[in-house]
Amino acid sequence: LGGFLNRDERRRPLAPAPATDAPLTRGQRGVAGVTGLTLLAWCTTPWHGIEAWAVSLAGALAATCPPITGLSLRSALKKVEWNLLLFLAATLVMGRALVDSGAAQGLAAGLVAAWPAAAGPQAAVLLAGAVAMASHLVVPSRTARVAVLIPTVALPLAAAGADPVLLVLVV
Repeated sequence: LGGFLNRDERRRPLAPAPATDAPLTRGQRGVAGVTGLTLLAWCTTPWHGIEAWAVSLAGALAATCPPITGLSLRSALKKVEWNLLLFLAATLVMGRALVDSGAAQGLAAGLVAAWPAAAGPQAAVLLAGAVAMASHLVVPSRTARVAVLIPTVALPLAAAGADPVLLVLVV
């Protein structure tokens, strides 16, 4: 840190930021409530059966209600990144469809069959990294990329002897 601070700043004692006792505004409480309910709905998906994409969309719509957030509907709708939300929902559904339909298993089996035995785990990690970097150009959402790449790339390459956790982190 010495290179970023001048002499006076380095000698000054550290002090915590002053606490504020200002209460949350009505809009802040509304956003906190919507966020909390959305998180609760995500965590309880096995009980109610509503998919995560639907919960996310409902949370985004609830955040655009002026009585809840204090924003005008027009202003709130402009702040929601609808294209990213819909893209994420679509790719999560596609990831689940890959797994449920058996397509991910077929892709994985093909990848494992085509993988040369002599390549080793280091090559598996390098291939996973290359696929993840290339998919970054096509799929801007990290969550969406992972939903597709874990079952189709990371886990099959784990059969080559690479650490599955490392492969998941790479993709």
